[in-house]
Amino acid sequence: VKKLLLVFWEVVPKYHPDGKLMQEMILVCDAYRKDLQHPNEFIRGSTLRFLCKLKEPELVEPLMPSIRQCLDHRHSYVRRNAVLAIYTIYRNFDFLIPDAPELIANFLEGEQDMSCKRNAFMMLIHADQERALNYLSSCIDQVTSFGDILQLVIVELIYKVCHANPGERARFIRCIYNLLNSSSPAVRYEAAGTLVTLSSAPTAIRAAASCYIELIVKESDNNVKLIVLDRLVALKEVPAHEKVLQELVMDILRVLAAPDLEVRKKTLNLALELVNSRTIEEMVLVLKKE
Repeated sequence: VKKLLLVFWEVVPKYHPDGKLMQEMILVCDAYRKDLQHPNEFIRGSTLRFLCKLKEPELVEPLMPSIRQCLDHRHSYVRRNAVLAIYTIYRNFDFLIPDAPELIANFLEGEQDMSCKRNAFMMLIHADQERALNYLSSCIDQVTSFGDILQLVIVELIYKVCHANPGERARFIRCIYNLLNSSSPAVRYEAAGTLVTLSSAPTAIRAAASCYIELIVKESDNNVKLIVLDRLVALKEVPAHEKVLQELVMDILRVLAAPDLEVRKKTLNLALELVNSRTIEEMVLVLKKE
């Protein structure tokens, strides 16, 4: 019933034909405030999500103290949605909460829940990128211990920053190297792709290619195997990278253990294009065993 009521409040007309806010909306606004202070965390959280859709600053303004208080709630669901609400309000009506980047940066420093940290960090990326970079620099050695949802956002930020300002590569490329060892396959995939775009050094290409090979070998989904194989094929198309891949051709042949015929076919075609006089004998021995 509460969710239906929120949907109704979202779509109901809030202004008179002359453009003035309806008097009834003052009562509705008080109901919003009570829900933001409700003892049930899911009512608080769903109300905060609803406030992201409000387009009337007159209704949002009286609620700002209650929204701020939700950042300190004991339940992560409330805190997570409070960050989203503050970000949306700051983006649409920054005059209602001009200190939002500072508020969220302070929140990020003390927060432990990864989903809350991810939302806060995502807001800083879009609202105050310099604060986001300062936070990342302060905890860059701890990035590998973060949850995958936060690691993915960090990879995205490093990619954007280093492309916009190549001088930042030296500052953050070590972080990308570290994320190649993440426990999350998605993070390792994104980190490998980012590393290839940031550096053409043989060590970087070898690290990224090795990461791709490990993902293909360990991933059970054949569609994922084919997607990552396409990344290796794309690497081979660059002459400077092809030499690095030639050194890894025996590792690539490990993918032939996959049961899917399409994966094995694509792997074999790639390996045959990479074979050279140094690896051909070893490759023939491996293929004889297949």
